[in-house]
Amino acid sequence: MLKVGRDIMIARSVEEVFAFVSDFDNFTRWSTDVVKAELLNGRRVGVGTRARITRRALGQHFDMLFEMVHFEPPARLGFKGEMLGIPFRSGLRFDPLDAGARVTQIGEVVIPPLLFLVEPTARQVLATTFENDLRKLKQVLESDGHA
Repeated sequence: MLKVGRDIMIARSVEEVFAFVSDFDNFTRWSTDVVKAELLNGRRVGVGTRARITRRALGQHFDMLFEMVHFEPPARLGFKGEMLGIPFRSGLRFDPLDAGARVTQIGEVVIPPLLFLVEPTARQVLATTFENDLRKLKQVLESDGHA
């Protein structure tokens, strides 16, 4: 299993960061590769919420289906799902700091045995994606009038 985690400090309260990230209307504003985010079972977000996001990667668009498995305001969000038939788990943790919030993004992907050679590349792609997403989240939230 491939596991990657990255974090960043954002000069906003954990409540503000959690509210922004857990609002699916904001997904395309901070997730750099996401071109569309769609809730599949209503507008209420919580454990059991199902969604489809469309990611742009390698010049292609890929749909990712996932379900929210953790919803603990303002501390934690967690998801499970699959992309291209490969299962994954992902989550965000929001920790209060004196100067704002630390946001930690963690992902786990089960690489099929026949694809073990792609694991180093997949690890780097996932790490870079998390770094880009967290930087974009920080930029959006710390800019004036973000909401």
